[in-house]
Amino acid sequence: LKNKLYLDLTGFRFISSSYMYHQKYHYVNQRRNWMAAQQYCREFYNDLATFESMDDINQLKRPSFMISKVWIGLWDDPTSRKGAMSHDPNSWRWSATGSTSTTGYHNMKSFQIDFHEAAQTCMIIMSDGKWDDESCSSTFHFVCYNGKKKNITWEDAQSYCRANHTDLAVIEEKKENRNVKSVIQGQTGWIGLYRKPWMWSDGSNSSFRNWLKNSPDNLLTDEHCVVEDPDHGWEDRRCSRKIPFICQGGKRHLNSLTLFCLLMCSLTELKDHYFKICLNFPLFLSLDCGHSCKFCNYFN
Repeated sequence: LKNKLYLDLTGFRFISSSYMYHQKYHYVNQRRNWMAAQQYCREFYNDLATFESMDDINQLKRPSFMISKVWIGLWDDPTSRKGAMSHDPNSWRWSATGSTSTTGYHNMKSFQIDFHEAAQTCMIIMSDGKWDDESCSSTFHFVCYNGKKKNITWEDAQSYCRANHTDLAVIEEKKENRNVKSVIQGQTGWIGLYRKPWMWSDGSNSSFRNWLKNSPDNLLTDEHCVVEDPDHGWEDRRCSRKIPFICQGGKRHLNSLTLFCLLMCSLTELKDHYFKICLNFPLFLSLDCGHSCKFCNYFN
């Protein structure tokens, strides 16, 4: 490219030509909630940003004017853990198999599975037979396949059961749940269910994290998405917040008319007038301008 600067019509900002072609990550200066940011990145790039190491963090070139927090691709989808046994990376799995339930059975109440203080990733069975998430460092009785012992942490209970029995108890049906309930005799105890919170939007298995001190904390139990601060530290926030975001991957090709449509739609003072143009001129519709207007309407 001959020009030093050009207008990125999908992000509506000026950036350097070298930044476009040689950087893996792209800051987008538009305010979207996490889901809309994910959709945008998948449409125009590859996905929201994933990080594998501090080397990736060091690649980031945050624009000087962007001083707010921004979305990255890390999140903890609550539908995968609140009263559900799914195959998502952040869902519940059994210690004995490392996999989710084979039957789909569980005895969780979704409102109880709250990931309190971003620390509750192990499961207990209570005296009434219901299951609840708890911090793995708490101490309870526990249930192996053929016996129970007294108060230790989940990890210690797992080690004991594996050394002396088979593993912590697996419960795949109501009858097994009744049997475990009878074993704990009115107490609360660990079972073999646990999970690893947080997963990447693009499906990456990266375990790299760059949390700020005292993060994550899942304040009010509804902070399921992750932001980057100006110093590249991470913390959890409500997914509904509208802030800029980081995409990753090469820029997808868009034809010139679509770019023109998107630019017009982005100009708030012209948007309503432009929709009328799209609706009233068959030429625009035949060139897929109508589709672009619908697309802009979704993001705005």
